[in-house]
Amino acid sequence: MKISKSLCAALAAMLVLSACSSAEPTTESAPESTVESTVESATESDAESAPVSSAESVEASPEQLDESIKTELDSLAEEYEFEGVVYISKGGFNAYTFTKGEVECGESISQELPMPVGSLSKQFCAAVVMQLCEEGKLSLDDTLDNFYHDYEKGAAVTVEQLLSMRSGVPEMMGSKPVTDSLESGAQDVTDGVLKWIYEQPLDFEPDTKMSYSNTNYFLLANIAEKAGGQSYAELLHKRIFEPLSMNSSGTIYELGDSPAWAHGASYDELAELDYPGLAKGAGDVVSSAEDIDKWLTAFCGGKVVSAESFELMTTDKTSEADSYGFGFSTDVKGGFGHSGAIMPYSAYDYRNDGEALDIIVIGNAISPDDTQFFALDIIDTVVE
Repeated sequence: MKISKSLCAALAAMLVLSACSSAEPTTESAPESTVESTVESATESDAESAPVSSAESVEASPEQLDESIKTELDSLAEEYEFEGVVYISKGGFNAYTFTKGEVECGESISQELPMPVGSLSKQFCAAVVMQLCEEGKLSLDDTLDNFYHDYEKGAAVTVEQLLSMRSGVPEMMGSKPVTDSLESGAQDVTDGVLKWIYEQPLDFEPDTKMSYSNTNYFLLANIAEKAGGQSYAELLHKRIFEPLSMNSSGTIYELGDSPAWAHGASYDELAELDYPGLAKGAGDVVSSAEDIDKWLTAFCGGKVVSAESFELMTTDKTSEADSYGFGFSTDVKGGFGHSGAIMPYSAYDYRNDGEALDIIVIGNAISPDDTQFFALDIIDTVVE
């Protein structure tokens, strides 16, 4: 499955968030300007081959899933004709693994293989922003004109509203006027995208409704660079990936220079998109199922952000059916999670903190909708 070099084919369908379920409205509270810091199987090569299931997992959980549940999960994978990896952990131990298929270079998909995860990237961006708030380098109440001096409408938009998708800043992905205004092959599209944003009216008055827009997280990644004094990729590595030993994680823009790091997987076309940087903050992370499990476990264990920041990130800010916090959908059967896609890859992650349960699904050559429905069926099967 070749990945198209066309921006429309590769990115327009990227980073799609679908509502998981309806939520009762929650009381929205105004956060402080800063928050206190505590940061401290190989498979066969063709689609007909037998998958690797949980029986062959290593470091199995002392509280493994019931055999009946494993059988049902295997049946779900067959029903969805799923190609990719399903990784479930309980209490920090692997409880179930399913892998099937290979990436286009011929390497078998496994729980260790890095693959693009689309909009799961937003939770990492939100965490970096919250860390910077904890350090006093940012405030949730900061308005965009502090960082983008030519953005007059930015005086009405705050960092918090970007995080919670309540800014009114219009969606740039899939917008032909955006790509028409950019220079193909440019090393950095930031100036071109910002020029387009400055010229657009807000879709609605900030903080009056929720509307999912990737532009919010593109802006947040650039704000993080300004406040953190490093490139966004450096911030991800130094603040998230390296401290958590996420050794199979990086960004799509690093893959072209690091084929060994990418386990030989062929992501050249992703790394050579016509407009490098357009997915920054919103959908640029490449990771493995095991690394996403490390991330969710550490995030919920107080090793990434403070308890106050964690609460802000995982509590609904929308008071609407499409519940959303900061980088997470917040009403997913007793937990929180996110969907993502950058074709032909799609992903879903889920955390139920009360049960110390992580579910990670990364698919190859399966539609983003099917990946999300498959993941939600897995959640329904596993979570009581």
